[in-house]
Amino acid sequence: MKVLFTKELFSPYIAGGGEIYGENVVRGLMKQGVKVQVVAGSWGKSKFENYKDIPVHRVNLWPMRYSFNVKGYLPLLNVAKKFRPDIIHSNAPQASFPAFLVSSQLGIPHVVSVHFLFLKEYFRYFNPVTASLFYVLEQAVFKVPYDKIIALDHWVYRNLCRLGLRKKSVVIQHPINTNIFKSKRRKHDKIVIGTVGTLYGPTKGTNIIFNAFKQIKEKFDVEFLVVGKSTDEQKKMFEKIGAKVVGRVPYKETPRYYNKIDIFIGQGMSAKEAMACGCVTILNEPTLRLKLYHKPEINAGAMLVGNHFKIIENLLSKPKQIKKISEKSVKFVKENYRTEKIINQLLSLYKSML
Repeated sequence: MKVLFTKELFSPYIAGGGEIYGENVVRGLMKQGVKVQVVAGSWGKSKFENYKDIPVHRVNLWPMRYSFNVKGYLPLLNVAKKFRPDIIHSNAPQASFPAFLVSSQLGIPHVVSVHFLFLKEYFRYFNPVTASLFYVLEQAVFKVPYDKIIALDHWVYRNLCRLGLRKKSVVIQHPINTNIFKSKRRKHDKIVIGTVGTLYGPTKGTNIIFNAFKQIKEKFDVEFLVVGKSTDEQKKMFEKIGAKVVGRVPYKETPRYYNKIDIFIGQGMSAKEAMACGCVTILNEPTLRLKLYHKPEINAGAMLVGNHFKIIENLLSKPKQIKKISEKSVKFVKENYRTEKIINQLLSLYKSML
C-alpha cells in the first residue's frame, strides 16, 4: 500500500500535538511496510529531503502556516502524479482543502484527521469577534465532501455528528509511543505534583492548575514540578509558591519529567503521555469538551475527575491507591493507545476505502 500523507507542518517543525501525531502515524505505517511520502510546509525553502528516513517534500510557508491551503496544492498534485498513492491522508484544517482538490482530480480516496472541532465552544475561550471568525471558518472546512473523516477523540466525533457527518466519521485515537512513554519511576522523599506541556493560551487551563497547587501547598508537604513553555508572568506565579519551573524541553526528553511526577494535573495528549509513564492523572478542567476527549480513560477509572484538592487529599491518605492507579494507567494506555494498535485501525480504514 502507498499513502501520501500531508500536513502544513511536519517534524522537526513542531508547533504542537498535531506534528507529533503526524510523525507517529508516518513512522508507524512505514514500520508496517506501507510506502509513505509526506508533503508538508517548513519555514525554509521548498525542497525534497529525507527526514530521518522519511521522504518529505517541503513547501515554503511564508508568510504564515495557513498559506499551505493555497501553496500546498501544486506540490501535492505533482507528488501524487509521480508517487501514485492508494490513499491521501490529510489533516484539517490547514491541509485538507488542497488534498481534497488533488484527490478529486486524480480519483484517489481521501481521509482527513481532525485534531479539534470546537464549534460554539470557541465562545467559551475567545472574544465574540474572534470566536465568530473561528466558528465560520471551521464550518466552511467541513462543507467539503471528504471521503472519510477521523475524529481523534469523542468530542470531535460528537461535533462531526452535529454537522451531519456521522456516516463518514470514525473515532481513531491519537497514538502514544509506549516505547518512549513508559514507567521508569524512582523513589523520592516527597510526593511530586506537576504538569507538562504548553502553559499559555486560553484553552490550557493553567490558572486552574496554579490554583490547585496553591490550595494543596497550604496543607500538604509536597513538591511541585512545572515543565513547558510559559509566559514570564506564569513562571513567576508558579515559582512564587515554590514550584520548580522548567522551560520547554525537547519532546523526546519529556518522559524523564513525567517519571518524576507522581500526580499529574492536565489535559489532552500530555495527560495520556503522563498516564503511559505511570502518573496518577487528574483532569485539570472538567468541561464537557475535555470529559468527552478523555471519555475512555475516565470511564475505565484510569483518569480522575473532580475537585483536585479532595482527590489529592484522598490519594495522600492512601498511598497504595497511587500505585494502584499508576499501574492501571500504564496498562490502559498500552491496551488502547499504543502506536501499533492505532496504526492497525488506520490500515483497516484505508482498506475499507479501496
